[in-house]
Amino acid sequence: MARLSKYRVVNEVAEKWVNAALKTDGSLFTPGAEIWSKRQLDELNRRFIDGADEGRDPFLTKLERQLEGANPAVVQLMAEMLFVVHLAVQEKALKGTTKRRHLELVLGWSADSVSIPEDCVAALDIGFGDHLTNRFRFQEIRFMIRFAREWKALSEEEREGLLDDPWKFKDTVWNVRLESAFIQRNALLYLVHPDTFEPITLNRKSKRPIAEFYSEHTSEPTDDLDRRLAQIRQALSREYGSDFDFRDEPLNSQWSLPVDPPPNGGERKRETQTDPPGSLDQLAEELLIPENILDRIVRLLEYRRQVIFYGPPGTGKTYVARKLAAHLSGDKDRVRLVQFHPSYSYEDFVEGYRPAPVEGGMGGFELREGPLKQIAEKARNEREQRFVLIIDEINRGNLSKVLGE
Repeated sequence: MARLSKYRVVNEVAEKWVNAALKTDGSLFTPGAEIWSKRQLDELNRRFIDGADEGRDPFLTKLERQLEGANPAVVQLMAEMLFVVHLAVQEKALKGTTKRRHLELVLGWSADSVSIPEDCVAALDIGFGDHLTNRFRFQEIRFMIRFAREWKALSEEEREGLLDDPWKFKDTVWNVRLESAFIQRNALLYLVHPDTFEPITLNRKSKRPIAEFYSEHTSEPTDDLDRRLAQIRQALSREYGSDFDFRDEPLNSQWSLPVDPPPNGGERKRETQTDPPGSLDQLAEELLIPENILDRIVRLLEYRRQVIFYGPPGTGKTYVARKLAAHLSGDKDRVRLVQFHPSYSYEDFVEGYRPAPVEGGMGGFELREGPLKQIAEKARNEREQRFVLIIDEINRGNLSKVLGE
């Protein structure tokens, strides 16, 4: 069971939110009021998503403009939605007092006087997620609005079924248009079904490394990370009890470093590896590409050491490749780009003799290294770093001529 005692206050508030917002059209802050209804959600969608403010002002400044003139119920709905988003943000990223100040500021835009219940205030101080940023509030709230509107379109019987079955609930959540709200999607799973899903909001940094390190504890093969974690938790509960967090010791130091395969059946060896600067979700946001696609490319590179991008001309393949290469290498100076063409040869790419001046003014030749040997030599001298070679227009080259038979 993933419901942990240290998040008891969060779980209790989340249960109240489920009862108020998902089972009825009620309110978390003012029980009995109509807040989480289709009518209010449609209005909030019109103002926040359809009327998205693309300016460079701070989030709350833009939000105030978007809510100007809205009825008090819509303003309160935004405050309660922002509260749900804040529940997962760690104290290191946003203090509970700051979260409360933001919520009170939003509530202050309403003509009605609404206070945040004390149990909700206490929950803001915890932050169960493992992300250290609140930069994606717009994307997270947009996701929550879309989820809530699709939820309200379901029949009462369908909703009850999803609240009873965590895996069907996950399927429903996964069908909601995402657009860089990966953190909130994982947070929503835990808030609604804390007995099944882990209080973990990052896949690549946490869920996947945990699942890979403890893979021998999975009883049934599956590609679903959450199902694998549920199997692992059940197995490890025999040793650690049911109230353990994968991010606490002694477990955290076991899985949090990269693991080499055991040589000749020996013990697994962990070695420290420097992560590329920034997070993959930030790069996904910059490139407007779903994080799961970038994550799949990274895993293919780690396993196969190469990937091929294909598609119509002008769709950004080279741009994405350069951005991803810089992310993985951590320095654009460790990225080399070459472009193939029909005349490109082995002598151009690997090494070959090229015309060169010699003493006395006579023409001659010298052996010159191509880009492949140059970047390979740099990689050999800096073994702890990552180097990336990008070949543009690879389909235009004669590969046997460039790489050798």
